[in-house]
Amino acid sequence: MHNDETEKCTPCEQLDKFLFEYTDGELDTDRTKSLEKHIDNCPYCRDRVDAELHVRELVRRCYFEQAPSSLRTRVISKVRMTHLRIETQDY
Repeated sequence: MHNDETEKCTPCEQLDKFLFEYTDGELDTDRTKSLEKHIDNCPYCRDRVDAELHVRELVRRCYFEQAPSSLRTRVISKVRMTHLRIETQDY
């Protein structure tokens, strides 16, 4: 647990080191249990894990949302126009 904003104890440092592996579920059982015990008692680390999971959910949601068809049509049109300009410049 943090004593103040600048001093970190060993479990907080462990979470810093393994945050992404922890949130990906890639750690072994012992390390996961150890970090979970710490997270349950450390508001700072609990907030870090919650923030990481929240960001991942936002990214996941954005990835699955499809752009409106009018936007897709405009983008495809611009890409084709750019491609034609490049081909024309080559000759």
